Formats: sequence, structure tokens, C-alpha cells
Amino acid sequence: MTIARPASVRRFDDGVDAWEMVTVAPPVALAPWVLGYCDYTERTGSFRARRELPSTEYVVIVNLGPTVELVGGDGRLVRVAKGEGFAAGAHLRPAISRSQGEQAGIHLFVTARGLAQIAGVSVAELTNRVVPLGDLLGPPAARLGQRLGTAPDAIARFEILDRLVSERITRGRDGCREAHWAAARLDRTPDMRVSDLAREIGWSRKHFVDRFRREIGVTPRDYLRLKRFERLTRAIGREPSAPLGALAARLGYYDQAHMNREVRALTGESPGALRAAYLPAGGGVLESR
Repeated sequence: MTIARPASVRRFDDGVDAWEMVTVAPPVALAPWVLGYCDYTERTGSFRARRELPSTEYVVIVNLGPTVELVGGDGRLVRVAKGEGFAAGAHLRPAISRSQGEQAGIHLFVTARGLAQIAGVSVAELTNRVVPLGDLLGPPAARLGQRLGTAPDAIARFEILDRLVSERITRGRDGCREAHWAAARLDRTPDMRVSDLAREIGWSRKHFVDRFRREIGVTPRDYLRLKRFERLTRAIGREPSAPLGALAARLGYYDQAHMNREVRALTGESPGALRAAYLPAGGGVLESR
């Protein structure tokens, strides 16, 4: 397949499980709202369920294969048939995705601003939740699924999503710039005190925390916890044999015991058990329970 814009392709096939993921960056004009698109297909013979880890990821996914089941961090079950989609906000608890052994679809990785524009609601309303696109967009969600399902290839699907995002961002408000600036500042300076950041903006701490949660979906404290956990999960994926104590020291935990407590609080498991559940080649995390 020839992709008109820079793409990365990940493939895995051991004869039992197989997947392919084609990931591209958005057009430059959409970068404040979209981080990337991923067109994916898979066949799994050894498992049916994945655990979606807590994170600050904001996603929109349209299912182009058999029906999938999702359980959000709030424990609610959502079934998504072919041509349907869903949106999900930041999660402080794991979510579960279950397939029938085959999947296909397209995944939008969006910013908090992007999710709010596409979904038409505050991202705080989507925290720990998986919400059908039909509930958010109404009839246009079905038309989107039909257009993506009949598109000839990934290139055409990416272009359809470009147009969708462009249309949505011209209709809604663009959010509170101070809160998004603060989130970016915390990304760069994770040890910064929340009260100091509020003072820089000129807000009280309480007002800052309230606005931040509305615009980002979680409080600044939980945002920092999740970002640190994301750094850990990325490191585990890249360095599966790295000593956990060394990872804890490098990634901002006080010590390994602190890391163990945080991982258990977010996932219910130890870091070692979490690492053992990782699937190869970016395949995600196996749900074994």
C-alpha cells in the first residue's frame, strides 16, 4: 500500500495472532486537534480481550469489522457494531475491549481540544467512559461509518477523517487556552507545583483545578500521575527486560515501592504482572482475568 503522507507500519504474525497498523500524522493545520490516525486490521486466535490501560489518551474509533464490546472505566458495557464508533476520554481505571477474533477499524488519536470539538461535549463528561458516536453526533455518525466502510483504502479513510475534523473544529468553541497551556507546561515540567502554576496564570488554586478538570478531563494531580504512568508503560514496552527499580528511578517515582503502589492503584496489578501481559509489536496488553 502506498500512503501519500509519511506513515509507520507495524505488523505481527505468528500463525495464530496477526495484526497490521498503519499510522499517519494529520495535516499540519489539524495538529492542535489531532495527533494521528491509525488504520488497523487483526486476527487473534489465542485471545479475545485486551486491557486498555489508564491514560490521558483521548480517542475516537470507528469499527469496520465484526461487533466489539467495550467496558469503560465506569464499568458500563458498550457494543459497537460494524460502521459504528465511539469516543473515550482520559481513564483513571482500566477499560476492557473484547472482539470475536477479527477486528478492523480506524483510530483517531486526538488532543483534549480535539475530542471536545469532535464530540461536542466537555471532555470531563467522557472521563472513564466509552460513549457511542451516535449518542454524541446523532445521524452524522452513521453516515461517517458508511463512508469509511465503503472507502477504497486507508488513504481515502484518512482524507474522510481530515474533512470530519475540519468541519467539527469550525463549529465549536476552542476551550480554555490557559488550561491547555497549563497541561503542556506540566508535560515539560512534571515536578512543578500546581499552586505555582495557578499563580502564574493569575487564578486561585481552586479555580485552576476546576477549569483544568473541565478542559483536560482530570485534575492536575491525576494528570501528572497518568503522565508518569504512561512514561512507565512506554518504557516497559520498549525495554521489556529493564530492571523495574531502574525504571522507577528514571521516570520520576520516589522509589520502586512508590511505583508498585501507583501501578496497583491504577491497574490492580504489580508492575511485573503488567509487564508479563504485554503483547508483541505494539499489540497492546492482554486481559487475563
